[in-house]
Amino acid sequence: MSKKIAKMEEILDYILNHLETKLSIEDIAKEFGYNHVYLAQSFKEYFEMPFHRFVTKLQLRRAAQIVYDTKKTSEVIGNSLYVYSEGFSNAFKKEFGVSCNAFKKMNIQVPDMPMRKKIDGIPVHMEYKIIEPFKIAGYAFRHKQGDQVDMMENVAFPLKYKRMMEKIDTSRELIGVWWNDKGGHVIYVLGHVLKDGELPEKDQIVINVPEEKCAIFTVKKQADTSKTVKAQANLTRFIFREWLKMNEKVTDKMGITFEFFNDENMGVVLPLVKGMNGYESIEKTGNGSNQWIDYINSHIKDNITVVELAKYFGYSEKMLGDIFKLRYEMSLEEYIRKQRLYMVAHEISQKKEDAESAATKYNYADFDDYKRCYKEEYGTDYDENEAVKFKVVNLSEYYKENKKKLKLEYMRIHNFKIGYHKIENECDPHIDKKNIPKMVSDCFSKSEDLEEFYEDNYYVAGKVAMWMNVNRNSQEGDAYEYVIGTPVPLKLPVNQGDEEAYIQGGRYAVFSTMDDSDLDEIEEKYLMMERVVFFGWIRENRLKYDGSRITFVSFCHNKLYFFVPISKYRG
Repeated sequence: MSKKIAKMEEILDYILNHLETKLSIEDIAKEFGYNHVYLAQSFKEYFEMPFHRFVTKLQLRRAAQIVYDTKKTSEVIGNSLYVYSEGFSNAFKKEFGVSCNAFKKMNIQVPDMPMRKKIDGIPVHMEYKIIEPFKIAGYAFRHKQGDQVDMMENVAFPLKYKRMMEKIDTSRELIGVWWNDKGGHVIYVLGHVLKDGELPEKDQIVINVPEEKCAIFTVKKQADTSKTVKAQANLTRFIFREWLKMNEKVTDKMGITFEFFNDENMGVVLPLVKGMNGYESIEKTGNGSNQWIDYINSHIKDNITVVELAKYFGYSEKMLGDIFKLRYEMSLEEYIRKQRLYMVAHEISQKKEDAESAATKYNYADFDDYKRCYKEEYGTDYDENEAVKFKVVNLSEYYKENKKKLKLEYMRIHNFKIGYHKIENECDPHIDKKNIPKMVSDCFSKSEDLEEFYEDNYYVAGKVAMWMNVNRNSQEGDAYEYVIGTPVPLKLPVNQGDEEAYIQGGRYAVFSTMDDSDLDEIEEKYLMMERVVFFGWIRENRLKYDGSRITFVSFCHNKLYFFVPISKYRG
């Protein structure tokens, strides 16, 4: 690493820590002991834009972030460094293409700072992408500095040593990742993606990479090994010392950062929970239901509880349990029990552990305790010759297989309000209160269309169901319940005993089945549409989704309609 790079990183840190003050190149030069003319030129060459423009862009993004977080514009304008509010407003609109008020209504994250086009003279490209789960099969290498190795400075280090590369198949794309071995020591694993049906070599380590929302940085592969390793180190340093800091990104600590090297390109794949192209996960930042299973499975030996899971993922216990049951058709408690039972049986069948060790490994008192729990769960004695089968739906695969079964229309609806109550208060009291599709089916099947709404909102002229924060006016914190309601004219009061909710109109993506009527299969179709629309389509079309408005389900004309608000500012 050159002294110039280190100094520019230091200057960037100083700027980021003083964005609320008026900064000039003369101030920075004085702070770091440079001639201001020399520093201005060096700064422009390194960051690819003049100092004043660079700082202005950062300050406007800091202001935009406050607007995004607080939904307030007056304080941001008042606290800006502009003498007149008009000056700030003009600069904001020039930078982002919309006024400060319009940006507040759009409910999108702050756009990234313009990224440098070259890193140490090498063109760099970045894209956001969701990657599918895969497995890395690779060999472990220990750096001579051991656990004290600077991982950023020593990325891809095995490439420099022929003896290390002797057993690596360089005809395939290489994947490299810093890892910890069973003893907790730092190792570098270099290998390739394990294909379906392919088995790892005996001395290879297998790493499971989950589905991840990633920023992927790519540069051209260099002419020789030395330049390749240097370029990769410079790219990695840029990502962690500049790009992440400037754009206030948050990396996914549950994800896996890895490097790749193929015949033409090389680069770094960085999992994110915040800041993926101006998108935060719909189901809490980085903690969507697609990640729950992976997290539970990786902590199944820790005797994890629903209370701990709810706290980790930022949900109430009830809402976490309700959504899990809705998506996977079993309770969280049942999944944890069955997964523990399955893992013990699997390790015994694979001869990885003896029965007693396998049972205690997964927090059973002993193997007799395991057999007792097994019989309680399945109603039969454990038989080591009979495989324990346990599998939950793969939501990503489910989405791919079922999305073609739905019809999508884009439409504009008018503002309306509903009088609502908890769905469990309206449906048959004998129905399981965690079985949302069944409760929805029971309520919708008994409902009638409200013809007076045909003219204004034809597709919401019936019962409406949605998640609602029933504590939104309380100091006790959020508490979400699944509610059902009936549209009410804006000027009229709701029915006695009901709460009132205002549904903002605008553009919506509206989903329905291909059938003429859903009346006979409401429960099955609701479950399918919930998974496809609210889990799959929103994730795939995150840049269209307008998180400032409510997603909801309507039943009218004997049809289910799923409404997803979309922004007029995006695709």
